[in-house]
Amino acid sequence: MEGNKKSHIDKIVGNVDKKGVLSYLEKLGKNKLENELEKTERDQELIDFSQKSLDEYLLDYRKDGVYEVLNEKIHIVPAEGVFEFTDGWFKGGSASSLYGSCLVDRNSSDIIFSIRLFHEMFHLKSFTSIHVRDNNSSPVNRRSGFSIYNKKGEFFELVDETINDYFCKKFFEEKIKNSNLFDKEDIEKYNFDSPRFQLLEKFEEISEDLYQKNKNDFISKEDVKKLFIDGDINGNILPIARLIEKTYGKGSFRIAGKKY
Repeated sequence: MEGNKKSHIDKIVGNVDKKGVLSYLEKLGKNKLENELEKTERDQELIDFSQKSLDEYLLDYRKDGVYEVLNEKIHIVPAEGVFEFTDGWFKGGSASSLYGSCLVDRNSSDIIFSIRLFHEMFHLKSFTSIHVRDNNSSPVNRRSGFSIYNKKGEFFELVDETINDYFCKKFFEEKIKNSNLFDKEDIEKYNFDSPRFQLLEKFEEISEDLYQKNKNDFISKEDVKKLFIDGDINGNILPIARLIEKTYGKGSFRIAGKKY
């Protein structure tokens, strides 16, 4: 499924030539890396499956279409290659919301490889906003999914990653398990692994608590989750911010941003 969004950037802040900035950014992230692997037919099959599955989820929330991550912006490296390339900052995979490109280890497990592809492309297809002070300045991130960037640092990074992993888990349970692309024995042996299991549980708990304390406004906990997801995918964080402030008191959303 191809998206119909022309760019991975949703919003540019600054009095600049926005078309020129977009054109510049779309050219970045395509250069082949020194240790990059050539994509095999199997790799391409899994890339297409992961991207198609992700787009099917996103189109439930994003009616204006989704951005297609171009093949030349998906870089596959040998195991531990991401860790080496990023000087130890990332393991398994990394995504650049500015360039619209991602880097993924070719794990020997097709399941792990596909989930990592899904995860990194989710970052690229979520809401992205940048700031460019003037035509001579370099772009900087303002928003990447649910994450907010300013001079004081990054806020809600863990919320952003948790929502991503929430969909990764759905991808495994609903797409991979029901696909003939994967060996059934491998599927049975694999247990979905996330370094944020506790945060995934917390996400369920907070959504349930917000629902219980605002039952007149929602049909179910799932409606509360949709507010978080909408903030990540479409950048509309005001509804969930207002709900949190209404439920837990003034300043609670800002405090949550520093903690999560």
